[in-house]
Amino acid sequence: MRSTATDIKICPNSLLRGAQVVSGLSAEVKHSGAWSLEFHRLDLITRDMSTINPIDFTDIPALAGLEQDIEQRFIGLRRLMEITDRINPEILLDETFRLINEICRKIIPYDRIDFALFDDRGENLTRRWLHPTSDDQERPAQSEAIHSSPLRSILESGEPLALNDLGKSLPDYSDSPHIAGIAAAGMHTCLVCPLAALGKSVGFLFLSCKNNSAFQAEHAAVMRRIAGTLSSVIAKGELYELVIRTQLGSERLLRNVLPESIVKRLQAGERVIADGIPETTVVFVDIVNFVNMSAHMSPAAVVVVLNRVFSAFDALCEQYGVEKIKTIGDAYMLATGVPNPIKNHVMVAAKIALEMQELGTHLHIREQKELQFRIGIHTGPVVAGVIGTRKFSYDLWGTTVNIASRMEVNAIPGRIHVTRPVYDALKDTFELEPRGIINLKGIGDVEAFFLNAPKPGTVFPKAVHALFSPGTSDAEIESEAERHRRTEDTSKK
Repeated sequence: MRSTATDIKICPNSLLRGAQVVSGLSAEVKHSGAWSLEFHRLDLITRDMSTINPIDFTDIPALAGLEQDIEQRFIGLRRLMEITDRINPEILLDETFRLINEICRKIIPYDRIDFALFDDRGENLTRRWLHPTSDDQERPAQSEAIHSSPLRSILESGEPLALNDLGKSLPDYSDSPHIAGIAAAGMHTCLVCPLAALGKSVGFLFLSCKNNSAFQAEHAAVMRRIAGTLSSVIAKGELYELVIRTQLGSERLLRNVLPESIVKRLQAGERVIADGIPETTVVFVDIVNFVNMSAHMSPAAVVVVLNRVFSAFDALCEQYGVEKIKTIGDAYMLATGVPNPIKNHVMVAAKIALEMQELGTHLHIREQKELQFRIGIHTGPVVAGVIGTRKFSYDLWGTTVNIASRMEVNAIPGRIHVTRPVYDALKDTFELEPRGIINLKGIGDVEAFFLNAPKPGTVFPKAVHALFSPGTSDAEIESEAERHRRTEDTSKK
């Protein structure tokens, strides 16, 4: 089965072969148009990784099998994280550091080990891992610009350097937060080892001791011999971290636009997602008079208002476990009972509609004392599926959708408009009033009702509007719009 953008599995037979496999995967992902920038960067790394030649570790028994050990632990960690659904890319690289620590302890005596890695540009050095943990680990990791760092000369030489009396050496390295931090932790000796793989700087390894003159020439010689191997292993660990981050990013993106159950079906290899749903309730919501209001607002203010309203609607959908289908201009569409059936889907739709109506009373725009919505609801069968190859969209089709949309168009501002099937499902628990027969364009005559409120004694949980800001004033909207404009201007520069 071919791998797709939603089916990237990291189970290599070796780290090097794994890099080559990932390169092949990236070609397919690029072909699909997803995450092309991330995988272009990945291609550059894997192209370099493929040139790594095997190294003979037999003269240093403690290093024999290091890559194989890391490979097996990567596979085990990956499987464990998939089972627990708690994937954390940083765990993979942290495991690399832990294994290197185990190996180095068998070769060189030390009290503390620090790893600091360069950013993508190779300009800033930041501590990534240390052992044993200390109080300064709880503080934010300091970043060190290498162009002005006293470590630069060590990096350029490519040779490990033993600072056997940190007290005397500290004045020369006071501008290095890493050396200063090691000294502040009570270390008196430090072996500074630059790390580079394939001609690219990876970072630094710091081995520290509490005793003076702990490191001899032979210790530096050993680190010189194994630094290339350690650098390659760390570079591979960074590659794995990048792959996992890219996979997680693509999965998060999919889950933002598609229901979770649909994402899983795509990952399982289904090419066509199309379902006949026998029972669902469709809700359309439109902001009354928004076109006229937006004519007197800045573009950024229009976006701010719509974002606040629709984010509040999203929070309601999440609270009740229902699916937002899409937004169309200033209209919002949701459905209950798709893609997964839920009990009392009509009642849930009614609850959400009433909550939406209440939200409008908290938002004041221009001369409007409150924001009003037109809401239309209908229940019945629909066809649900995924369309698109480059931009996925989960949508609904059928007469049920058309009637719900027309009910919203013909609704009275501030009222919730429902059809006879909705009335029949809610009449025992909600207060409704008849509107009479109305003619819906393209549908014909339909009996309509207004949904007013739950009947006394009907209790349902209150949704939490986590993303909504009540009582928003014009000044607050314009202030947020101005922040958007400044951010946009900065990004253009």
